[in-house]
Amino acid sequence: MAQQTFGANDANKVTVSFYSQDGKGCMRYLLSTPNAQPVERCANADSTIAAVRGVEKDSTGNAYTIVAGRSFSSKIVVVSIELDHAENTPAEVSDSGFLAVLPGQRTVISVVPIDEYGNLVGSRYLFR
Repeated sequence: MAQQTFGANDANKVTVSFYSQDGKGCMRYLLSTPNAQPVERCANADSTIAAVRGVEKDSTGNAYTIVAGRSFSSKIVVVSIELDHAENTPAEVSDSGFLAVLPGQRTVISVVPIDEYGNLVGSRYLFR
């Protein structure tokens, strides 16, 4: 489990956790706000990563795009998060997980798993 603050003050937290369901590796993120609902996903059998995305607001009403995920290969050391407007941002993989909190409402297109040499590991994770 990992936790990170976001937004205007330290009271805004997002927590990422891993779990298994029906033999599949799963992950979720949850905000530390009242009535928050978890955003979660389980991987397909042949996946090298599973990821979720969402747009959340902090306690002052500012929007943040959250991308969280889980790696199923020890070869993956970083992911490239592909965004709208041909932009991307890296997120380091630590303890098999990654988390990126970006200011504003962004469209997340895919997550690309990358090894220490810059090579693709498995296939891109496409959001639909």
